Amino acid sequence: MVSDQELPGQQKVRSNSWQSYIHATQAQLSLHLQVFQDMLRTGNKHISNQMNNKI
Repeated sequence: MVSDQELPGQQKVRSNSWQSYIHATQAQLSLHLQVFQDMLRTGNKHISNQMNNKI
């Protein structure tokens, strides 16, 4: 059995690493989102240019 005195410290470490993991994931996701939005923006420009050329 683990003594009660050891638990709070371990939980703190675990939650800290979990929080830092979440922060890293959020940063990565927002970066991917920006790239994806840029791709959509340039893709939409490209599509609208092609449409205009056809007209």
